[in-house]
Amino acid sequence: MENHDDFYQERQSNGSASPQTEPELPKLPPSQTTQPNKFAALSLMISLLSYVLCCCHPYAMIAGCVLSIVFAIFSKVIVEPNHRMRKQAVAAIIIGAIGLFIILGSFVYTYVILPELLETNPELRNMMDQMLQQYGLKLSDLGLTIIYGIR
Repeated sequence: MENHDDFYQERQSNGSASPQTEPELPKLPPSQTTQPNKFAALSLMISLLSYVLCCCHPYAMIAGCVLSIVFAIFSKVIVEPNHRMRKQAVAAIIIGAIGLFIILGSFVYTYVILPELLETNPELRNMMDQMLQQYGLKLSDLGLTIIYGIR
């Protein structure tokens, strides 16, 4: 018990306990990730806008998807080469790649699969002719005659 009494007397003689200093934390350099990355944000906006513009023209979606992927890569290579890629840029790459696959799939269906189906399936061809006649068009007006000789 004397140890406790000695400690108590030392604290009272000083008037208060000796102030404990907090350990200093190492100062970190300012991180670049806290600064906005305009290329990453721009790439995400363009990738989302390309889905809206696909209603206007399919080439707008192709251009938007390609630009979003390019800007996402720029955001990593040019702006932040020593850091991980931002989540916005990763999302833009994923959205842009999905958009390119959608456009590629629709081109393959329109110019490869559909003409083959129309040549081999007369019922489908007649149904397509009837639908197009409602709009005053013919199957040959679709531009498939140049590629596949459909009349």
